[in-house]
Amino acid sequence: MKLVVWDFNGVLEMGTEDAVFEITNLALQEMGYAQRFTKQLCDLHYGKKWYLYFQELIPDLPVEKCFELQQFCYEYSASNPHITERCIKAHPEAHHVLGTIASRGHHQILISNSNPEFLMRYLTHLDLHKAFDKIFHNASYPGRKSHDKVDVLQSFLHECGENYDEIVAVDDLPDNLSLKNVPSLKFCLYRHAPPFPDCAADFRTHSLQDVLHCLTPG
Repeated sequence: MKLVVWDFNGVLEMGTEDAVFEITNLALQEMGYAQRFTKQLCDLHYGKKWYLYFQELIPDLPVEKCFELQQFCYEYSASNPHITERCIKAHPEAHHVLGTIASRGHHQILISNSNPEFLMRYLTHLDLHKAFDKIFHNASYPGRKSHDKVDVLQSFLHECGENYDEIVAVDDLPDNLSLKNVPSLKFCLYRHAPPFPDCAADFRTHSLQDVLHCLTPG
C-alpha cells in the first residue's frame, strides 16, 4: 500500500491567491502600515504561513506585529468567506486524480497550512473533503503550536501503524523538502505554471495527472 501526502493551497485548488492578495493588503491598510504587496510579490509567497508574508515585506517588523497582521487576515477571512469563495475553485484534475488513487486502494492524507477554522469549509465547498483518510492543519498563529509538516507526517505514521511501501508528497513549496527525511518518501514539486525553483525535488510537474506516474506500479 502507498500513501500520498497532499498540500491544499496552490495544489488542489486554484484562485485563492487572488483572495490572499486582497485580504493581505487590506490588513496592512486597516492596521496603519504604508507598505503594500504587488500581485506578483504576493503570489511569490503564496502557500506560506501568513505571518511570513509580512516578515518578507517589512523585514524589521517585530514578529509579534506580524502575528497581529496574520490574525487580522484570519479573522477577516472567517467573517467574510464570500471573498475566498468568490475566487477559489478546485484544480480541474483534482477529483479525477484523487479518485484514481483511492480506487487503487492507496491512502491519502492532507497537511495544510490553512487556518483550521475554514480549511474544512473550503474543502467542502470544493467537494474534496471526502477524498482523504486524514486531514491535518498546520497553521501557525497565536495560541496554537505550529509543527513542520514532517513532524505531522511522522506522528501520523507512528499512530496509524501502517507499513507503507512508498510515500509521495505533493507540494508547491521547496520549504517543505524536509518531508524527504521520512524514509521511502519521494517529493513531487507541483506548480500551476513555470518556473520551477531550483531544489532537490524528486519530481517536478505542472500536471496533477503526473502524480499517478510518480507512484510505482503495485
